Amino acid sequence: MSSQDNEVSSSNGSRKAEENVNVARREALKLIATGVAGLAVGAAIGYLAKPAAVVEKLITTTTTKTVTTTSTTTATTTTTVTTTAPPKTVTAVIEKPVVKEVPAPAMKVAKVIAPKPELCAGCRLCELICALTWEGKLDPRYSRISVKEFYGGLIVVPTVCIPCADKVCIEVCPVKALSYDPKTGAIKVDESKCIRCGRCIRSCPMGFLKPHPDKGTPMTCLKCSMCVNICPTGALEAWSKILTFEQALAKRPEEVAKDLLKKYYGVESIEELEKKYHFWTPERAKEFGV
Repeated sequence: MSSQDNEVSSSNGSRKAEENVNVARREALKLIATGVAGLAVGAAIGYLAKPAAVVEKLITTTTTKTVTTTSTTTATTTTTVTTTAPPKTVTAVIEKPVVKEVPAPAMKVAKVIAPKPELCAGCRLCELICALTWEGKLDPRYSRISVKEFYGGLIVVPTVCIPCADKVCIEVCPVKALSYDPKTGAIKVDESKCIRCGRCIRSCPMGFLKPHPDKGTPMTCLKCSMCVNICPTGALEAWSKILTFEQALAKRPEEVAKDLLKKYYGVESIEELEKKYHFWTPERAKEFGV
């Protein structure tokens, strides 16, 4: 055998030996892998089996706690309701107030309304109640009674139809639109006949009559006596009967104001008033139209 053959034989022997070693290694690795896999499977099975019992225990514990808490709460609520004391009945005695019935004062009805200017305070309630009663307006222009001021408000004179004994307004009316009612003492106006001539207004001895702001017809007093009942100072006096001296009350308000000026201040003219009290001048008199 040549040297080449020997080399080939030794080479082949070496290869076979290496192959045998590799086979042995693979088998060993398989065994190790099989063991590891077995361990892993066993561990997994054991893990799956063990947590099931733990979870079951946890669930049982949780359920037990929930039931216990609910029972405790219910017991507390029941105890509270049970131990609540029943409400005490308190009887309150309320005395009913005694209401005394006070009869309303009788309304004064007057055939003659006699002004007392010395008692007039100038509040003008009479004007407001008259306008509200007959016109439904709180406007003194619609009032049948008038409160006139003189000497810058020093003197106030209420003016209303008395009526006077002569009843001049009826006599001067050219169409007989005015008439006297003896039952009430009022002078009535027939607006269908009235021609708005103004003769009755100009002839009134008291200067009482004035035209209606909207209609132009004379505004006469209808003797409802509301002004008499509302006056707080008694400046309007009610007479239930027509007497013989009511004509003496039929004076123009300017004349009444002069009489009161003399009565209150002891003077008869504006000049005397200025000299005595030093607060009145002719210039101021013109401002107030006197």
